[in-house]
Amino acid sequence: MPGMSESENRTPPNLNDLPPPPIGKVGWPWTEGTPPAPSDALGGKPWPKISIVTPSYQQGQFLEETIRSVLLQNYPNLEYFVMDGGSADGSRQIIEKYSPWVDQWKSEKDRGQSHAINRGFALATGELWGWLNSDDLYLPGALHAHARLATDNPDAVLYIGASELFRENEPTTLGIGSAEGFIDLVDPYRFTEKFGVQQPAMLWRSSRAREVGPLNEDNHMTMDIEFLLKLLCPDHKVACMKTPTARFRYHANQKTNDYLQVAFAILDTQEAAMAEMGDKLSATSRHEVIRHLKRHRAQLWMRDFLDSGKCRWSSLQKSIRHDWRYFRDLIFRRPV
Repeated sequence: MPGMSESENRTPPNLNDLPPPPIGKVGWPWTEGTPPAPSDALGGKPWPKISIVTPSYQQGQFLEETIRSVLLQNYPNLEYFVMDGGSADGSRQIIEKYSPWVDQWKSEKDRGQSHAINRGFALATGELWGWLNSDDLYLPGALHAHARLATDNPDAVLYIGASELFRENEPTTLGIGSAEGFIDLVDPYRFTEKFGVQQPAMLWRSSRAREVGPLNEDNHMTMDIEFLLKLLCPDHKVACMKTPTARFRYHANQKTNDYLQVAFAILDTQEAAMAEMGDKLSATSRHEVIRHLKRHRAQLWMRDFLDSGKCRWSSLQKSIRHDWRYFRDLIFRRPV
């Protein structure tokens, strides 16, 4: 279902252009917008075209806030696609309300989140791409900040801002990444330390994304990690900044609520990447990563045993069998 086109010639909407917010909604992005960036912010260079895709299904309670956080970026060269999986919760009506400012949108049955994202990027023509799930949102000035980071780091393919992580009625925490490349993503310990961010705060070069191909539509949990591993392998660079650009929302219905389920899924994805692409690392790095992957799996089995109140003996046995050296170091209180 088409919306507007020729996004590079479109004046970004302001608060007065968009529909009024629901009663009681105030602040960003309801009653506050993003001020325009200085015209010379990129030293006379044009703002790169950015394509954003929002996949959604049954997220009507959050969707409008997400859409407004994209449209009110005041970014002069934005292309925006909303791909809904045929929700029956009022999402379609929300999208229709904002359709004059959306390049294209759909609300029909699809094959899941990865398929919806791929459908959006199949339409995208921007230099930088990103997707924003319908329960997350951008912060004011996010796209300008990413454009500056990309302009200052043309040799990188992935650009990461800081992430505000929040739950309702809880303090917001900040995740700041320091990743530099593939090994920081495939090594489970480097991943924890250096990729301390969430997917909404990432944009990447579309030229590199086209080289590695679309998201794996059979992967419904860690498709972002799998995609990024392909994007960065073997030696493509990452550029990070401390500027917060996105809010990652924790809520009861998201599929990433089970910590151990997610941790095991990420580990499976990292191990699969090593099997497919590990030979591109040096022998020393490859050995270190394989050792860390083995130890991390033993740690996760042990965590499952402890979280069960020491009732899941099968998890303890799996931990010991998988890496007895980890268990030995744990018993003798050595660093693990």
